[in-house]
Amino acid sequence: MFSYPRINRKIIIISIFIINTQSIMETNKLFVGGISWGLSSEDLGAAFNEHAEVVHAKIIMDRETGKSRGFGFVEFNSVEDAVKAKEAMDGIELDGRAVKVDYAQEKRDA
Repeated sequence: MFSYPRINRKIIIISIFIINTQSIMETNKLFVGGISWGLSSEDLGAAFNEHAEVVHAKIIMDRETGKSRGFGFVEFNSVEDAVKAKEAMDGIELDGRAVKVDYAQEKRDA
């Protein structure tokens, strides 16, 4: 009878987590959530520009209403700048709301 070799599932899960974490961190683009509806893309870029040079900042708008969806993205020249800005901005209050900053992930096919 054929038997499958024993595989240490913990090692596989940890390896997958490390690979996924590294690919998420290797980006110069940050996701910013919890954005106040009154904040503009320019305001968002200016806030992050205090910590690192911003290449582009954009708040995502609802197609139907034209109002903010409460999240956006900020792009930097380098991964190092993104790391520095994330550390400085995660959890701070912008326009009355605490924002959540994380590394942006590539858009997935639906």
